[in-house]
Amino acid sequence: MLAGFNAVIPGGAERLLAMAERQEAHRQQLENRHLAGQQRRSWAGLIAGFALACGFLYASYSLIIQGLGLYGMFLGGGVIVSLVAVFVIGTTSQSNERRSRFDRLLGRGATAGGPR
Repeated sequence: MLAGFNAVIPGGAERLLAMAERQEAHRQQLENRHLAGQQRRSWAGLIAGFALACGFLYASYSLIIQGLGLYGMFLGGGVIVSLVAVFVIGTTSQSNERRSRFDRLLGRGATAGGPR
């Protein structure tokens, strides 16, 4: 087939392969940028979540020290429950995404309730 390209357009096969190589390099560059952006957003989210949790835990501590122990315990408990919930939901979501990608890689459709 490449010989046919060369017969019609001299050097056509080489030009076609060079174009495919440039497109592949461009796609890989875009993927690398996308992954780097995702990583930056992930770190920013972790830092923001940590700062918020520290702030609310400090507020909880302050309430307890001021004699409002019940309010402080509810606030602190709510923060801890929220952090655990975010962790569990994130881990479950990540696991489901990996499972879905694996199924697509193997050419299987998403089977509800199937063996994993």
